[in-house]
Amino acid sequence: MARTKGVNSDYLFNDDTQAIEEQVPFPKQLFMKIFLCPHNMPSHIEPPVLRDDKKLRCEGEDATCPGGGGHVLLSLHQSEGIKLVAGNQAPGISLIADDGARLDVKQDGTLRLAPSATGRVEVPGTLVVQRADGIQVLLSISDHEIAVGVEGGAQVVLKQGGDIDLKTRNQTGTVTVYGNLVVTGELNAAKVAQK
Repeated sequence: MARTKGVNSDYLFNDDTQAIEEQVPFPKQLFMKIFLCPHNMPSHIEPPVLRDDKKLRCEGEDATCPGGGGHVLLSLHQSEGIKLVAGNQAPGISLIADDGARLDVKQDGTLRLAPSATGRVEVPGTLVVQRADGIQVLLSISDHEIAVGVEGGAQVVLKQGGDIDLKTRNQTGTVTVYGNLVVTGELNAAKVAQK
């Protein structure tokens, strides 16, 4: 056994023959895992550890290892995509480009996106921020406007031509100004007909 591991969907250790065997027919879902197990537990291409008549193996994550925590896993899966998992002893996961741009995912739940000094962050669609309480804050950027609002609530729209729309929920809410309101142009008050 070694503390650096690699397994895939097409080969498994056969406990009866005590050999690594190709899976025939091939499994429908193709995957590959590369991981570190600091406890030197066996993977699925090695003989298992026997405890209380149970065959135990490490799958590359703290929750599934019979030895404990501290794993790091890179998983490539046909339908699940790419997954990086840092165990409880690692501060998190960082993706870092040569120019210094980086994405950090911390164990405390913090995400940090830091473009390089000459870089930028691009979101080609609508950015939705969902709070822990389930409320969504929407940031929509198009060619002609930027809209910020709370799902089902108020919205501020900045338009390319210089107009700003303040929208309340169902056009029945209140816009409150704390401080002075200075109007240098024309002020039009339109009353919406009551149904």
